[in-house]
Amino acid sequence: MKRWDSKRKSLLLVSFLLAVMLVIAGCGKKEETAKKDNQENEKKVEQTDESAKDDDKDKDENQSDDDKQNEGTSPANGEELNPYIAEDTEGDVEIIFSNNQPNIQHDMGGFQLTIDAYQVVKVTDIHERSTISFDGDREGYIVTAKVSINNQSGGDYFFNTMSMGIQGTNPYDSKYGSTSFVKQGEELRAKGERPGQYANGEQVTGFITFKYTVAEFEEILKISPKFVIQAGSDNEQFKGKVGENGTFEFPLSEEGIKKAAEAQAFFQDSISLENIAEKTMIYEEKNIGTSKKIGDVTIKLDGVQFTDIEPTEANKPSFRNFGDKGVVALTVKLTIDNKSQDTIGYFFTNGTLIVDENRYRVLSTSQLEPDTQRELKPGESNEKLFVFLFRKDEFSIFEKFDLEIGPLRDSDGKDLQKGRKVEFEIPYKK
Repeated sequence: MKRWDSKRKSLLLVSFLLAVMLVIAGCGKKEETAKKDNQENEKKVEQTDESAKDDDKDKDENQSDDDKQNEGTSPANGEELNPYIAEDTEGDVEIIFSNNQPNIQHDMGGFQLTIDAYQVVKVTDIHERSTISFDGDREGYIVTAKVSINNQSGGDYFFNTMSMGIQGTNPYDSKYGSTSFVKQGEELRAKGERPGQYANGEQVTGFITFKYTVAEFEEILKISPKFVIQAGSDNEQFKGKVGENGTFEFPLSEEGIKKAAEAQAFFQDSISLENIAEKTMIYEEKNIGTSKKIGDVTIKLDGVQFTDIEPTEANKPSFRNFGDKGVVALTVKLTIDNKSQDTIGYFFTNGTLIVDENRYRVLSTSQLEPDTQRELKPGESNEKLFVFLFRKDEFSIFEKFDLEIGPLRDSDGKDLQKGRKVEFEIPYKK
């Protein structure tokens, strides 16, 4: 049901009663007089509507930025984003959480995707035919996302609904988008003749959904879920990506909003992006700004973060070789500006940490470095993260860290600068 502003509702009620009184008072008069009275009453109602709109406008203009931000999320928004869920499941729908301003926008080579809003509902007492979506249970949770797409890539772009997912404890624990429980005609769907084919200039908006059993939803609330977008292609065989993948915070509760805000304080390596572990800051320094050059490539040290990491339950086996005293991660944030004539392969660019004047050397853990950009073309500049891991009991004795970068290589592993390297001192205080 639509929610009416109380002031507007009262004014309309007064106008309606006034209209009734005038009609009664005009009984027996000529039809022309009654018509005139009705026209005047309609004019009054229109004026009342305009007055209510002006009041609403003034209220919006006087809202603080914090009020507007809080308005975007609500655990009990009374308006259903996707009312068809109740009709399709024949169940009882309870709104758990709404986010009307998720601020998720991703550009994939001109193919622009926006999450306009999303909502979590719990559905109980569902029809038997719908239980298959919830492992046979008669209740579960459904997340509906309203998605807008604008293809400005310059040609056809192929993008699958299942290229979008909500990631749980790791990349393998994800729910992918579907059009289940979406009314026909309201789905997110391309207009092209071939599946997922968006013509240049095409703009569409529609719904996708994600289904959770009660147990699955309870588990995902314990972490900070992410909304993951896999880049599409310019051909229907999906050979070669156009654009880069994107990962965004996707809280599903009020508590999740707090967790998402806290997560943004950390550099977004794969430890954070893929919910591999929870971080606690040990030491950080930002805005360092030291730059060095390898040929026509400028490398700038932006910042460093040393963190205690506590692997999530699903990822603990991956850290078994670090002992039982804990794990420390060093994430180094760099900016690489490629003014050379060569394309740099990010995956093949080496980062080595020199500990205590060559006490020993540590290679970066590439599996924990985000796969958002695979290469850097001539004229491009972008962020690069290196991640190094330590046993916590060993880390406590270290005093000095230096980062060696190079040689720079292309995507085939070929050395681009004849083995040249640069070295940065990594700040750290105990």
